[in-house]
Amino acid sequence: MGQRLLEHLDPDGELTDDSDRKRRRNLWVNRPNAQQMSKLTGHLDPETRALLDTLLAVWAKPGLNNPEDPDSPSGGEDDADPDALTAAAGRDHRSKA
Repeated sequence: MGQRLLEHLDPDGELTDDSDRKRRRNLWVNRPNAQQMSKLTGHLDPETRALLDTLLAVWAKPGLNNPEDPDSPSGGEDDADPDALTAAAGRDHRSKA
C-alpha cells in the first residue's frame, strides 16, 4: 500500500536525493544461526547496487568460480574457455540466490 501511494505521489523518484540515500544506506550481518549461517540485510544506494550487480554478473555466472566444481573456470568470463564454461554451467547447481 505504501509503495503504491509513493508511486502516485512521486512517480519520477525525485523526493529522494543523494543525501537521503547516504543517510538510509546500511548493511547488517546478523549473528550466525545453528547452521552457522548469517543473515545479511541492508539498503544499497543505486551506485552500490550497480557495482554489486556487475560483480555478480561477472564472478557468479553459472559455471564460473564454482567452489564445488574443481573443473569450473575461475576468473572472468572473457578469460574462460567457452567449451569448458558451457560444460561447467551444466554441472552448476547453484541458485541465483
